[in-house]
Amino acid sequence: MQKIHVRKMTSSDIAFAIRLTDTMHWDLTQRDFRFTMALEAEGSFVALDGSKKVGMTTTVQLGKIGWIGNVIVDTRHRSKGVGAQLIRHAAEYLR
Repeated sequence: MQKIHVRKMTSSDIAFAIRLTDTMHWDLTQRDFRFTMALEAEGSFVALDGSKKVGMTTTVQLGKIGWIGNVIVDTRHRSKGVGAQLIRHAAEYLR
């Protein structure tokens, strides 16, 4: 596994995010992700192993309250610290 890089999610990542959340039967749609990204334009993130997308998370801020949601990592990359890195990145963003 290469070093994991976390970057801001873009609209081109939505199909990946849906495929990933479908593995958990969360039934999230393109509309759900677009809504979350509209609420917090800079607050959704994708984890990459090299150029391969392997995880994602979303955040929303309401005043002094921050919410981290939809944290999921591809099953082949679990137990390798990817989720923890996504959480750290999201928490730092919310600070």
